[in-house]
Amino acid sequence: MKKGLFYILPAVFLMTLWTQYHQLDLTDLMDTIREEGLMDFSEQVSVNVLPEPSYRKVIEDFYRDNRNPQLAGKEQILLEWLGYAGKEFDWVGARRDVYEHQLKSFYHSDNKEVLVPEGQMEGNLFNRMYLAHALREAIWDQKTRIFQNPHFQLSDLDDRKLALVAAYQGDCTYLMLKIADFSPEMMRHSDDSDTLLSYLPRSGLATMRRFPDAVQSLFLMPYFQGVDFINHLFDGVKRKNKKIKRMEFLFSQPPVCTSHILHPEKYLEGWMPESVDIHYLPAEAEVFHSGTIGEFSWGLMIDGRDTKGEYLEQWKGDQFTIYRCRPQGLFFFSKSSWMSGEGCREITRGLRRYLTRRFGVEFRKGDGGRFIAGRGGDRYWFLASRDRRLVFVCTDRRDLINTFINGGKYD
Repeated sequence: MKKGLFYILPAVFLMTLWTQYHQLDLTDLMDTIREEGLMDFSEQVSVNVLPEPSYRKVIEDFYRDNRNPQLAGKEQILLEWLGYAGKEFDWVGARRDVYEHQLKSFYHSDNKEVLVPEGQMEGNLFNRMYLAHALREAIWDQKTRIFQNPHFQLSDLDDRKLALVAAYQGDCTYLMLKIADFSPEMMRHSDDSDTLLSYLPRSGLATMRRFPDAVQSLFLMPYFQGVDFINHLFDGVKRKNKKIKRMEFLFSQPPVCTSHILHPEKYLEGWMPESVDIHYLPAEAEVFHSGTIGEFSWGLMIDGRDTKGEYLEQWKGDQFTIYRCRPQGLFFFSKSSWMSGEGCREITRGLRRYLTRRFGVEFRKGDGGRFIAGRGGDRYWFLASRDRRLVFVCTDRRDLINTFINGGKYD
């Protein structure tokens, strides 16, 4: 029997015996959340039970009112240009499907209430887990105003938002697992992650199985790596007052990059990413989209086949800009900073291998080896590393890449 099923099936058996005879004790659950989560509610949170059709309608309306179609369209282009998904992948539809599959309880951040569909207040183990997750979201909102955080307003693919959501969802999921007496370690070491993830709020597993691997990783990162991050924060901390101080630190200064999530020691030591600026502006162009790729997403491009993980850990900061050029065409410019020249060169080699494999780019050296450039598919690519900086350029117009190369300034 797979390890995940070993843990889950006994709980399912007990749940079936328990369900018909117990209603969920909300007061007891809130007390448990306060004790296990080391943080109290700042104000009362109402829990409202709705008929299933009304509950679904609220979720659909909330998604519609809070989505940003223009930003989602830009994300679709970024996914394609970085090679995470093909042109045929419907990112907008995928986000909607995952969102609307979340399910057993829902924190409505606009109305500051928790909504539950009928039948989910029966006192079984999983209903208790789902509701605990939603109530913990309410505490995050009360303590941090997370939904007003500037990083929360960024693209779902931006490293800064991914880090914030990983801390927030990782904490909510960590508490949910503790309340169910499941070890957070189980999420990392189970051989049957689908079984476990099918019980997580917002997972939408049935929908997600058809997504490209990189997109699945982006959706699941806040749960897997987020729980790992939270687990690390409290690993070996015995005294309750020290745990409370660490939780207060997390709420007051949440992570700002996925390097904080992947390497919690950097977060605890106060390490911060380096600011990277882009000065290049193509002629007759305007900024279409910009953001940060970050260590986690660099790792989706440059995996173990292309370079060693130790070099990815040398990420210091990055910035990208996509320009919309007249009369047509896009120009993608990324600049990243790494901790050593060796690390930067290795990342450059890894990126070259990835782009060759993913897009069929045939790179050639230019200007005495100062850069490599080539064509792959319907786009033109450019890579140049100098000292600790890597410049990565892509465009669908040959004249734009030629103008950039002939200018001789690759930063």
